Amino acid sequence: MGIDLGDKWIGVATSDKLQLTASPYKLLRRGKTFGADATELRKIISDQEIGFIVVGYPLSLNGSKNNRTQATEAFARNLSRHGDIDLPILLWDERLTSQEANRVLEGEMDLSRNRRAQLEDKMAAAIILGSALEAIGRAREDVLFESD
Repeated sequence: MGIDLGDKWIGVATSDKLQLTASPYKLLRRGKTFGADATELRKIISDQEIGFIVVGYPLSLNGSKNNRTQATEAFARNLSRHGDIDLPILLWDERLTSQEANRVLEGEMDLSRNRRAQLEDKMAAAIILGSALEAIGRAREDVLFESD
């Protein structure tokens, strides 16, 4: 599962069972508490049989941490401590994923600005998850070739 964490929304993406593709899945309105967000994510984890979580890590363009980075770290830490969410959580560099998602959606002329912004969050989650899956796939290939 890929997560694009925002102040008002959480974009969620999922992958196929073979972990080859990432697709936008759902947009969640942020709850008033972390517990509310965790409850919604727990439902998705259960329904979609999620095996690991990739959370977009919002570093500054120069690679430094900022307020959003710290909030994301706290969210991931809380998620990892949440008793019934016992999955690996990977923080993944998300620099420029929102811009990439926006470019993908630019061709959708019939979307309102608000609707495009919401879809952008789900698309960004898919881009984050997709790039993590690619890296994991390359690492698996490297291991296969090294053992030959």
